[in-house]
Amino acid sequence: MKEKQLSLFKLLKFNKNPDKEIPENIHLEKNQLWCPYCSNIVVFVRDKRLGVKKCPICSITINDYWVKKVNHLV
Repeated sequence: MKEKQLSLFKLLKFNKNPDKEIPENIHLEKNQLWCPYCSNIVVFVRDKRLGVKKCPICSITINDYWVKKVNHLV
């Protein structure tokens, strides 16, 4: 009997519609941004292959419209 391996990403729920603003009770520290797709405080990390910063949880880039809009980077 072969068991299927569990994946962490199957357990996570990502927003189909990204957050439009940071929730009121969230306070961001230096280098932290709000990811509107996984609804978490994250530090975007540089992808060496692509040369862009990405969310370590959902892999959305910092160049995404909603990431910029929510974090006031536009």
